[in-house]
This record gives sequence, C-alpha cells and structure tokens, in this order.
Amino acid sequence: MSCLIGFLFVTLRLLGLYIYMNKIYPTDLTDTQWSAIVQFLDETCNRKYPLYTIWNAIFYLLKTGCQWRMLPKEYPKWELVYYYIAKMAR
Repeated sequence: MSCLIGFLFVTLRLLGLYIYMNKIYPTDLTDTQWSAIVQFLDETCNRKYPLYTIWNAIFYLLKTGCQWRMLPKEYPKWELVYYYIAKMAR
C-alpha cells in the first residue's frame, strides 16, 4: 500500500501537481499557520509551484540548516526557493 502512495506522489510531482496541506516533514506548516501567512501574500499569480510548498521548503531550510542543494525532492528546486527568499529580503 505504501508503495502505491509513493508512486502516486511521484506521479503527481512529475505532473507538477502537489498534495496540498499534507504534512510530510515536521517543519511543514499546519492549516492554521498557513491561513495566517497567506493573508499577506499575493495569490493572484499563476505559479508552477504553490506558495504553500515554497514556504514549507523555506521553513525546512531554516530549521534543519541543510545545504541548498540538499533540499528534499518533495520541494521545488533550490534555485526557485532561493529566488523567493531573495525576493522577500528586498
């Protein structure tokens, strides 16, 4: 059963679709935390990756202190996450 779920997740990821509000890592945002953050963000743009996933990647990097290039595959590429952090820092 777990192999099937893993296969479906990888298939969805390859298609550019993600399972929203699904905690994979302890650093992932809860629904309550996300609703507090999203009210300050511009959600009108069409993006390949949802902001929820990008924010989870940012929190993962901050909490674990891992290297950019070692960001888990469940998150967008490190270059995109870095772009959003640099954009927010301006």
